[in-house]
Amino acid sequence: MIQMANNITQVEEAGTVFITHTVLPQNGKAYEKTTCLQPVYYLNGLNTHLLSMGEFLNDKQLITGMVYAADYSIWHQRMGHPSDDILWKLPEMVKKAPKLITIPTAKKPCEACVKGKMPSRSFPPSVLQAMKPFQIVHSDLKDMIKRSFNSYHYVLTVLDDFMSHAWLFNLKKKSDTIIHAWQFVAYAKNQHNASIGTWRFDGRTEFLIDAFKTMLRDNGILSETSVPYQHQQNGRAECLNCTIIDKAQSMHFRACLTDTMWECSWDHAIHVYNRTPIRRLKWQTPFEALRNKKPDVSHLHIFGCGAYVFLPEDVRANKLSPKSETMVYLGQPAGYKGFCFYHITNG
Repeated sequence: MIQMANNITQVEEAGTVFITHTVLPQNGKAYEKTTCLQPVYYLNGLNTHLLSMGEFLNDKQLITGMVYAADYSIWHQRMGHPSDDILWKLPEMVKKAPKLITIPTAKKPCEACVKGKMPSRSFPPSVLQAMKPFQIVHSDLKDMIKRSFNSYHYVLTVLDDFMSHAWLFNLKKKSDTIIHAWQFVAYAKNQHNASIGTWRFDGRTEFLIDAFKTMLRDNGILSETSVPYQHQQNGRAECLNCTIIDKAQSMHFRACLTDTMWECSWDHAIHVYNRTPIRRLKWQTPFEALRNKKPDVSHLHIFGCGAYVFLPEDVRANKLSPKSETMVYLGQPAGYKGFCFYHITNG
């Protein structure tokens, strides 16, 4: 606030004015000089000059250059709303920028920056971590947009917090989530003699239906739900999805498969992930963390590679038909002692 003759005026902005002018000393040799005025206040609606250039410059000085304001707000907008550190270094790194741009110590927020650049507040790491297998599991449901050749449209991923072991379920409808959740609870109990302690998931409706909540209560499982639109709170499941997507997409594009074949690349990606050393486990594999033995990877081949597949006599057209055909390797399906191939001719 500034006390004027008749009232008090609000100061809107403060900046710096540089005046480039020519100085004519008594020896007659002219030279250029830049004079800095700081601070210079901007008063909205002011129509009276508070500073006279004639009074400021003596008779031996003539203004021959440009008078401009090195205003923080103006240069902040000119440079596309950068940080203060960038504006501070700007005079050193570019030409014809103001020699000094004063960074105000107390400035009002830039509305454009707030609207265009505001990030979400970072979430601190969870202090609650599992101390044994199946104590905490994370799950997430992903919409695959396009249906697979087996008419699957969703993918449900489940991750154990302690072992980092992952499971994947292909779903045709969202309502199938409760079915696979029951199956996973039974799998943990029958195969590993373990009970799930806490189930973490995001706020999607398929996890909030009464049937899912009833299933958790009946099995004594605690539920932890992230707030709407804050997927970071379900970070372990989201990170798993990013890892599986990266693996699946890389193999999918390398194999030049159609979009409807995503089901195969995702299944193989989760198979490979569980047999990959992980830093969080001190370079142990999730497979070993779950089964207490190192995984055998001799069965793995390059996803999408060509292979000559033997054809049993029962599937040959006649006795003169070839005994093998060229097919595309698509991984090893769970529950089968064999491989999955894609028949190029028949599709």
